Amino acid sequence: LLPYKFPKLKRMRHSLKVIDFVINKFLNLRIKIWKYNNNLYKDIKMEYICEIEEETKKFIAKYRKNELTRRDAIELNWIVKYPWQLISPLNDKTQSKYYFFKKTMRYTFLNVKVFDSKDEMIGFLILKARDNYLEIPYAYFDDMQVKKIIKAVAYHMVEMNIDVFITSNETLIKNFDSIRLPYLYKKTSPEFCFIT
Repeated sequence: LLPYKFPKLKRMRHSLKVIDFVINKFLNLRIKIWKYNNNLYKDIKMEYICEIEEETKKFIAKYRKNELTRRDAIELNWIVKYPWQLISPLNDKTQSKYYFFKKTMRYTFLNVKVFDSKDEMIGFLILKARDNYLEIPYAYFDDMQVKKIIKAVAYHMVEMNIDVFITSNETLIKNFDSIRLPYLYKKTSPEFCFIT
């Protein structure tokens, strides 16, 4: 990206590629060490579901108190079932009609139920992965268990090879550093937190 932002660096493109390769190797090593030191399955278990069922519906109702729109299971299932973007290897004619439309190689929603070591449900997350970005449009969890919820999110970031994580959940933003996930850069705006 640097040669595009700073045209004078175009002559150094090959050197920058080598530096990028070395940095990525270092970061991959840091992530492996983090995974080794933070055993996922010691604290939490996860279950992936296609649709929100009765147990999850009750859990959402209990923890959606701070939501402005308070979506229920019918609306959340609809959002996951009918994404506004489709996976496409090439641009198509739709892109010229809608400025926000962009081709993507990966676009998926994951409904994730998070349990503690005693099989007690402590969270429900809807994760949206688009290419190398991960967003959390909806998160319902017990604030006392936030560290375990963040750990579940971090493991998805690592396993899905995510470069950028975006969230607007204040509790997650305030506590994300508690798991010491190795990342390069964090930017917090009034609405979102971007982690790369």
